[in-house]
Amino acid sequence: MGLGQLGLVAGPLIGGLFTEYATWRWCFYVNLPIGGLSAAFILLIRIPDRVNRTASRPPLGKVLAQLDLFGFVLFAPFAVMLLLALQWGGINYTWNSPTIIGLFCGSAGMFVVFGAWEIIFAKREAMIPLFMVSDNSLCLRL
Repeated sequence: MGLGQLGLVAGPLIGGLFTEYATWRWCFYVNLPIGGLSAAFILLIRIPDRVNRTASRPPLGKVLAQLDLFGFVLFAPFAVMLLLALQWGGINYTWNSPTIIGLFCGSAGMFVVFGAWEIIFAKREAMIPLFMVSDNSLCLRL
């Protein structure tokens, strides 16, 4: 995971160096040896046989019963309305337009309903259990 993050940071920097001091085509040429090395590793690494895990896997109905689907039905509109308000605000609509204010109010209302569902009804089977949010050991102390 760390190498992936390093690539995200170093990639644009190296690409900028290539385009500034060489030609933009080098951004593609550098991928050839890396791709060849990756292909060699894939060909040389032995991939183990697939393990039959069907015996220990619970049935799909039991897995679906453990999910907080109603919590998701309440959380999804909150997230969609909030993201639409943030996306459209200042571009498609002014920030004080009824559409943006309505989206913000609707997302706040859905967040309150979602929180009430999680705390009052779902409890430990909630999509975001309260003990995970309120446990002090999970918080970073400054």
